[in-house]
Amino acid sequence: MDDLLQLGIAAFESGKIDEARRLLMSFVDQNPDNESGWGWLFNVCATDKERVDCLEQVIRINPQNEKAEQLLRKYSLPEQSIPIPVVDEGMRHDFENDALARKVTRFLVIFQGSALFLGIIFTLIRLSSTALFLAFVSLVVLLGALTWFYIRYGLHPIVQEKRKLTQQTKNLQAQILVQSTNLNLTQQKREKIKQAEQAELSAALQNIQKKHIDSGLSSVHIANADIPGINWELKQLLVSYGFSNALSITPDVKTIEGFSPAKTQAVLDWQARIRSYFDGTKPKDLPQDTYNPIKNKFQIQNANNDAEERKIQETKTKLENRNKEIQPLLNTLAPLTFGFYLRNALGSKGIIAALTGAGLILSNILLGSSATFGAVKAALATSTFTPTITYTLTRTYTPTITDTPTMTDTPTLTLTSTSVDTPTSTLTPGPTFTPTLTLTLTSTPTVTRTNTQTPMPVRITPGGIYGNPWGYNFKGSNVINNPPSNFCIYFMCANNFWDGKGYVIECGDNTFSKTGGGYGACSGHGGVPRILYSP
Repeated sequence: MDDLLQLGIAAFESGKIDEARRLLMSFVDQNPDNESGWGWLFNVCATDKERVDCLEQVIRINPQNEKAEQLLRKYSLPEQSIPIPVVDEGMRHDFENDALARKVTRFLVIFQGSALFLGIIFTLIRLSSTALFLAFVSLVVLLGALTWFYIRYGLHPIVQEKRKLTQQTKNLQAQILVQSTNLNLTQQKREKIKQAEQAELSAALQNIQKKHIDSGLSSVHIANADIPGINWELKQLLVSYGFSNALSITPDVKTIEGFSPAKTQAVLDWQARIRSYFDGTKPKDLPQDTYNPIKNKFQIQNANNDAEERKIQETKTKLENRNKEIQPLLNTLAPLTFGFYLRNALGSKGIIAALTGAGLILSNILLGSSATFGAVKAALATSTFTPTITYTLTRTYTPTITDTPTMTDTPTLTLTSTSVDTPTSTLTPGPTFTPTLTLTLTSTPTVTRTNTQTPMPVRITPGGIYGNPWGYNFKGSNVINNPPSNFCIYFMCANNFWDGKGYVIECGDNTFSKTGGGYGACSGHGGVPRILYSP
């Protein structure tokens, strides 16, 4: 293996950096604990990262190598250290005993208690809208206080450090996951390199074997061959067509004149025997001058992959160690949650904090419930039933003429009592239910005049019968017998008036008489009770 090192050093000194790098990487891959090999490889590295890897390996092998340490400090990038905060007892005490948070809690308790007391008073005196508004304000104050507590909790230094550590832990875990993925990739790459090496070695061996067989076939000439059934003339004919040795024989021999299928097959069989002979003598392994370059090529690839794998593993180990350093402190800060802070803000002891929190919640529930109940009750109306009695006075004036000439003035007064029960539902705020009975008397006079036929005016003059449309005659002393029922003029029937100036008069015995201005009307007929017609 020292040969690789010497070859690498020689290539480096001659300026063949790529070749030197290839040879030296192969050497350190086979001799990972050789300090000199890593030192020479450092000189041909292409990046600072590779140089740092080489120096770390040198220091690993020889911790006393001061020159390597100096170069490592030169080429190493400042390591991104994760600051781990120190949580002292004073910081934790301030978190658990926040004086300002306690003052806000006392104010909140006093305010919520006062709001509950005033809300109940407002509800009892039926100021439900005011009580509801007070309940809303109380809820807003409670939510505002909780928001303030959460903001103050988040601004506390110990909480901020906890969040930083939590975020750093997440970042470390993400980086560890990435490195694990990279490790898997290097393992996959190693397998691919191995497969590629085997394929290239196999291809190189097949190429050498093919060359061996082809070389053997080309060395056997047709002219000197012993081919059954093929004489000298046919051999010369084959040579003239370009088939001079066993390598050149093809099935196209059959196209030559004189070569029957049997002779063609004899030539092909001869070639197969020659091929079989040289196939049996072909080399089984690659010669060193072919094998070593291929092997060195893939050794370099494997060395690079191994170096990358070591670097990834080292990075992963560092990340895991850093994560382990953070976890104890993070576990210590894990209980410092918002719930823990709020409990300490509500009371110095757990039972006091629980009672305070329950009291604040219950006071808001009671205040809201009482205010809501009062508002709903105020919205309900008291049901009032108001029966109304309406009296309708109807007056009917019906003059009637009967077959027996009788004039009847029948005023009819009809009282129609109409009872209307009008329930009115009124929701009156208050604990009492007051039904009210209201009697309303409505008198509606209604005058009804009945007249089935409008009477036709008849003018009767003294001394004879004139303009009698019904065909009735006046007999005797101008008395009308059996007059029609509508003979009476309705607006005169109710008057006992007679001035002796041409009137139709109803007599006392229900007969009628006519006078033209003199006397003697209804004489002997019961007198003059009513005047029926005035001309």
